[in-house]
Amino acid sequence: MISIGNNSFYSCPKINNIEIQSSTIFIGNSAFENCNENISNIVLPESLLYIGNYAFNGCSKLKELSILSPKSLLFFILQLKKIKFAETTKYI
Repeated sequence: MISIGNNSFYSCPKINNIEIQSSTIFIGNSAFENCNENISNIVLPESLLYIGNYAFNGCSKLKELSILSPKSLLFFILQLKKIKFAETTKYI
């Protein structure tokens, strides 16, 4: 999967886990907004170039976001307590 479109999983209460494939380069606006409160962490692959506005907004239990290789990430995420960047990250 190369992209996850705008509002793809908006308000899907049955989602318990999000695994972004290593080939994904685009996550659209509000793609996972208001998803299940069981999601506590997400790993974003090296291939990812863009995260849309409110992509994970309303995921109230989301506490950790791991970014393996940020290239050009534009995101708007609420209620995070921790963001991990790869040790090789030089610029944000």
